[in-house]
Amino acid sequence: MFTPLLSISQNTYDFEGRLTSDHTLDKEGKIIVTRNYFYSSDALTHELWYNHENILAVRYNYNKEGNVSEIIKYTPWEKEVTITDREEYYYDKNNILIFSLYTDSYLEITEKIYNSRGEEIHKIHFNKKTTVESILKSKKEGEYYKNNKGYKSDKYPNNVIKEEGFYENSMKEGYWVYYYNNGETREEGVYYMGEKNETWSEYNKEGNLIKESKWYDGNLQSEICWDKNNKRIKCK
Repeated sequence: MFTPLLSISQNTYDFEGRLTSDHTLDKEGKIIVTRNYFYSSDALTHELWYNHENILAVRYNYNKEGNVSEIIKYTPWEKEVTITDREEYYYDKNNILIFSLYTDSYLEITEKIYNSRGEEIHKIHFNKKTTVESILKSKKEGEYYKNNKGYKSDKYPNNVIKEEGFYENSMKEGYWVYYYNNGETREEGVYYMGEKNETWSEYNKEGNLIKESKWYDGNLQSEICWDKNNKRIKCK
């Protein structure tokens, strides 16, 4: 679905011959999509899709039968928002997109949760018995965090958002963003079951990238730091 025409692929494998990553390139040789694959014994457990900016976009989790059990979409693949006859978008009083409800051809509904930057940070799939009307009825105005899950944000005294993201079972899940009180992004990255995972980026108040770190289930794997002149320095 995400692979454009006129593209080629490059694959890497482990010592057991299992696919560990593949890169989709455009006709000019630039990376469009990177996919990493992870295994437990011989079974594929999950795969991670990164966009051309090396930002994690989608995580696919697999069950023991080898079927997709969960899809977590962290960032949008396209900036444009297309409103179709199957999807309804809901905004708050400040015209900020909060969530949308998508109904497929089988009448199954998917709720998509967005943060204040318009990024899709989580999906909730409902069964066929659930209706759009029942979902909306369960939502109170301005309330998007309920029963230990859903979108939640905290603000500074000046009403600027301090942090925002999605909770699942009282744990941070998916793409989270932390801000300075001037509105600039301070830190952003992915949580999985309440633990930091994948790539996290830190910025100064001027919006310059100063640190990029790799995490696995809350454990720091590596980090790179820069000064305000974009020169590599030792991380503190």
